[in-house]
Amino acid sequence: MNDISYLKDSIWLKEREEKWKAYSNRWLYDFSDKEKSIARAYFFDGDVHHLMTDEYPSTLSDVISTTPINDIDSVIKAISEFWFWVLEKPESRDYFESIQEVNKRFLYHFHSIYCRKGDYVSPNVCVGLFSWLYGETYEGNRTVELSHKDKDTSIPIEIDTDQLSFDLLRGIIKYLWRQDEGANICIFKSFIPYFLSIYPYMSSICFDTRLPRTDDFESNGKKYFRKYWLYNRWLLSTLNSFISEYEEDEEIEELVCNDGEALTQLKDGLESIEMPDDFYRLKAFVLRHEGDSLYASE
Repeated sequence: MNDISYLKDSIWLKEREEKWKAYSNRWLYDFSDKEKSIARAYFFDGDVHHLMTDEYPSTLSDVISTTPINDIDSVIKAISEFWFWVLEKPESRDYFESIQEVNKRFLYHFHSIYCRKGDYVSPNVCVGLFSWLYGETYEGNRTVELSHKDKDTSIPIEIDTDQLSFDLLRGIIKYLWRQDEGANICIFKSFIPYFLSIYPYMSSICFDTRLPRTDDFESNGKKYFRKYWLYNRWLLSTLNSFISEYEEDEEIEELVCNDGEALTQLKDGLESIEMPDDFYRLKAFVLRHEGDSLYASE
C-alpha cells in the first residue's frame, strides 16, 4: 500500500511550499485565483480529480510534472484515469492545435519527465515513468496499456530516435559536466544504459561533419534540428577533455566531472556498441579540431 503520510509532514510541507511558489511564479503568473487554487490542490495532495475539470486548462503534463506522489504505480493509475477523462472530449480537453492526433499528444506530455520543468516531481517517479513508457532499453516502437475501472486501452508509442537520443544526450552531458542543474539532474545517470541502446539508431546524418546552416530543416519528409549535430560534437569534445566554445562562453577553464562512475559507464558503453560509420568520422573530426569543433564544418 502506498504510504502518503509524508504529505502531512511539516518539513515536507515547508519544502513543497517553496516549490509551489517557484512553480506558480514561473508557470501560472497569468492564471486566475480559482485556477491557481485547483493547481495548488493537486500540487500538494496528488488527487487527480482536482485537474479533471473543465474550469482549469489542465494537461497530462500537469499530472506528470507536478505530482507529489512518490509511488510509481499510483502515478500511473492517476495518468490512466486522467487520460480516460480526456478521451471523453479529446477535442477540448488537453488540446493542442499543433498536435491534434490524440496518441501523439499523450506521448508528447512525457517530455516533462526529462526536460525537468523545475524538478517538482520525485526523481524515482521520473525514472519509473520513463521505463514504463520506453522500456528498460530501446527495442523500437511499443505500446503501453491504460486501465481504469472497466476501461482498457492501448497507446502506441512511436519513438523518434533522433529526438529521444538528443534529449538523453543533453541531460547526460549536463549531469556529468555542468553545475547547479537542480536535484532531478540525477535521473540521467539512470538513463545511460537506455541512451547507449538507442544512440546507434540516431540518423547517421546527425554525425555529419558538415554542420547545417539553419536551426532546422527537412530532408526526405523528416525534420532535423541543428542542435543534434552540436550536441554530438559536444559529447565527443567533453569525452576528450576539450574546452569547447560552450565552456569558453561561460569562462570555464577546466572540465570537472560530477560523477566519475557515470563517466566511465558512458565511455565504456560507447566503446562496446557499434555506431554508424559517420560517428567515427565525426570522432576523428573532433580530435583534429579539438576545442573548436562545435561550429566547424567540412
